[in-house]
Amino acid sequence: PRAALAGDPFDERLRTTQDYDLWFRLAKTWRFVHLPELLVRARAHPAQGTHRMKDIVLDECNSLLGGFALELDDAELSRASSRSPACGRLELAENLRDRGFLGAARQALAGLRVNLPDDRDLADALEALTLERWRLLNEAVLAAEQQVTAQAELASQRAQAADREAALRAHIEALFGSASWRITRPLRWVSRLLAAARAPRLRDG
Repeated sequence: PRAALAGDPFDERLRTTQDYDLWFRLAKTWRFVHLPELLVRARAHPAQGTHRMKDIVLDECNSLLGGFALELDDAELSRASSRSPACGRLELAENLRDRGFLGAARQALAGLRVNLPDDRDLADALEALTLERWRLLNEAVLAAEQQVTAQAELASQRAQAADREAALRAHIEALFGSASWRITRPLRWVSRLLAAARAPRLRDG
């Protein structure tokens, strides 16, 4: 309905996720009906914003999906995964991790709560398994974040080295093209001849 889009529905502070943010906020108030038919087509091309602003896209998607993960309640998690809320949240965190949204995966893990059954032995076993799975996933997310940081630092070092190489090449080209270099060229040639002539005498002596 038009009332859903009244006022200023878009958050213009967002540069790449305004539409997704709008849908998530509308879903809190309005009921959506799923239509399985393919009704909308999207076009991908090298000049689109998701390619030109990759860092901004990643930050905004991590924020959007992480906030969405934290807002899911136990009933929604169980309904989506057909399992316990804790397992549903772990599956969500793994899905986000596998898609490269490490910040969102960390937020999903932050909302993990373990709901245990009444049987104490089974409860202890389930708790141990769930917490071990959480620990391994948390370590995997941390390792992936460290790898991304290391790759970014390496790329920065390579870019700096390329800049230094370009500056050195420009300096050498400027030196070879200078008037003083051209004027002293005959003198350098004579100097090399004299040095070559003296070399045998020095060795003989």
